[in-house]
Amino acid sequence: LIDAHLTSLNGGPRIGIFLMDQTGDAVAVERTLRNLEEVNLYRSIAIVVCSAQPSAGIENRASVVELDSGQGLAQTLNRHIADMESDWIMLMKAGSELLPSGLMLAAIELPTLPAQCTAAYADEIVQVKGNEMGLLLRPDFNLDLLLSSPASMSPHWLYRRDTLLEHGGFSSDSGDAFELAYQLQLVEQYGLGCAGHISEPLLSASAAASTDDTAQRNVILRHLQARGF
Repeated sequence: LIDAHLTSLNGGPRIGIFLMDQTGDAVAVERTLRNLEEVNLYRSIAIVVCSAQPSAGIENRASVVELDSGQGLAQTLNRHIADMESDWIMLMKAGSELLPSGLMLAAIELPTLPAQCTAAYADEIVQVKGNEMGLLLRPDFNLDLLLSSPASMSPHWLYRRDTLLEHGGFSSDSGDAFELAYQLQLVEQYGLGCAGHISEPLLSASAAASTDDTAQRNVILRHLQARGF
């Protein structure tokens, strides 16, 4: 039934996955690549490995971008997002793994989202302590929760590629908080209906630590100032 439904959607939306490896962790990159190739059931994807030290041979399995410390990460991503042919874009950290049907279920939901939904996010399985796993059930979009807990609410969103490009891509002056900056930009322009919630777990990943991140704090401060606070 799922395959038939995707066939009726011309195979489903094309999803561009940027596999982020800022530390040159070849083992983590291989783990995620093998997951995308062998476990993930949704095939309408384009994989781009963004690595500080790409391993030899992976260019036969995905597009490869060698990260340049002299060029901002957001700027590098924007250039390659503009060149790819995908309907939606998602960033995932090396070592993360899609659930077998996670992306397939998301692909079924994405075409049904209202036009004002320029982004979407799903639930997750997170590694919280050692090998202990927990289920992160995200609520429907809640701006206060995004502002107070970006570590749990901001990662692994899917973005409409055309809308992202219309906005000039990710902000190059937000440090590593460029995804959060774009999410808040969408809220400012389109309101709280800008993000849809897919009530299914999409992937498993290490739980992001809640830290006093200067870049995140500056992005949130700019957003609050834009709202008149």
